[in-house]
Amino acid sequence: MLSRPLASALALSAACSALALLPSGAHAAVMDFNALPVAGTSSPIVTVGAPYLEDGFKLSTRGCVSFTCSGGTIYALTPANSLWSGSAAVYSDVGDPRYGSAFRFEKADGGLFDLVSVDAAAVANAPNARAFNVFGYGDNGKSVSMSFTLDTSLTTLETLTLGTAFTGLRYVLMSAMYAQVDNINATHAGEVPEPGTVGLALAGLGGLLLMRRRQA
Repeated sequence: MLSRPLASALALSAACSALALLPSGAHAAVMDFNALPVAGTSSPIVTVGAPYLEDGFKLSTRGCVSFTCSGGTIYALTPANSLWSGSAAVYSDVGDPRYGSAFRFEKADGGLFDLVSVDAAAVANAPNARAFNVFGYGDNGKSVSMSFTLDTSLTTLETLTLGTAFTGLRYVLMSAMYAQVDNINATHAGEVPEPGTVGLALAGLGGLLLMRRRQA
């Protein structure tokens, strides 16, 4: 038969081990494009391979009606570009002039995520060029959208904060033709713990509390 101190120590160890396996919750990720080779070139833009992968997320382009087809090419602005904002940012050319193109942002593993904010700046001052639209899509037909009008400063990124409705998303479509985009800020939640892991944690804590009560 185990001594009370030893049994208490084993219960505490089991509880701590199980709790360590539980997910720590959502954590932030920012696609900032800082790894792109934009410095030291005389070219105003550089081509970005698609899909672009960073911090567990991927960015691609879409075109056609409702953006259901592959889109144009992703480009990054360089310091040699007159629209350089001081930070690496990307835009997409027109994949199909009839429909334009959009960025598609999603987790690389296809999981759910929350979109927090995105930095953007217009690349032209025409009113329609300063419209920036964001559409989010989740499970069971969930869809949300927000529209912004970018300011007339073509070299200053502004942070566009998305509402609380932009949670539990599978992918996001956002403007790509007339805006440069940077610092896509998202969070991806930890996986749901297995029932056995939760049960082990509860059993360990329960055993520890029972031992404490008997000792009291």
